[in-house]
Amino acid sequence: NYHLADTFSSTAYAQGISCVPAIFHQGSSVIKIDGNHFQLFSWVDGVTLAPNEINDRHCTEIGRCLSHIHRLDCSALDVQPNDANSVLMIDWDKYIDLAEGQSIEWLNTIRDKIALIKAIHSKVNQSLARLSKNLIISHRDLDPKNVLWDAKGAPIIIDWESSGWINPTSELVEVALYWSKNGSFDKSLFQCVITSYLDNGGMITHAFEDAFYAIFNGKLGWLEYCMKKSLGIEADTTKDIEDGISGVYATVADIEETYDMIPSLLELTEGIGV
Repeated sequence: NYHLADTFSSTAYAQGISCVPAIFHQGSSVIKIDGNHFQLFSWVDGVTLAPNEINDRHCTEIGRCLSHIHRLDCSALDVQPNDANSVLMIDWDKYIDLAEGQSIEWLNTIRDKIALIKAIHSKVNQSLARLSKNLIISHRDLDPKNVLWDAKGAPIIIDWESSGWINPTSELVEVALYWSKNGSFDKSLFQCVITSYLDNGGMITHAFEDAFYAIFNGKLGWLEYCMKKSLGIEADTTKDIEDGISGVYATVADIEETYDMIPSLLELTEGIGV
């Protein structure tokens, strides 16, 4: 994915996005020295923001930046969307069976929540099927850790390695949620990102409900990964297994918290649509 990330960030920079693309040398963004591979980036002075430092001005800037990214001309990039945005395939019962065989401590927690997990999984696939009809190339990880703020308070977008295809409305709501968790969910910051996005030329292309459920695509994928780590499938050390176990608990809690927010989010976005 480095090729897409580096060519896309360079395209964004050329079209006026304040960002830090990788430096290309002899047509490549990866430099090989003595068998080791490196990437070089220009130095910039800036700081990231803690959740309690984020205010309306920052969210206005983020909404503006995201709108600009969504309107970039990427016609010169030779890349086609894949089907990763249209279906999520996870066999939850398989992991439960494996956990039973190993007496994994999260087993009862997953058993208690499996009906909710499967219901959300079904909604995710229904939503992705609709959202995948309109995909663009975008940053896909525009959260506070990936934005530096310079001395004048202007944003500089970094870490483009997650770049790829995504539905614009899906990314909008995910970004709005990233920037509105000021200790707890801050409705005004959430609305500020969306309002700025629309004021700067962004468009709502699909129903917000689909976009909200699409957020669970990554969360369910991460839950599966944590399960694999805890079961030793994706783990090399005891520490990896322990991290997997704690990750299962944390991800289930995050899924429940986000699911409980959906009625409020739908109320906040009522009247804003295609």
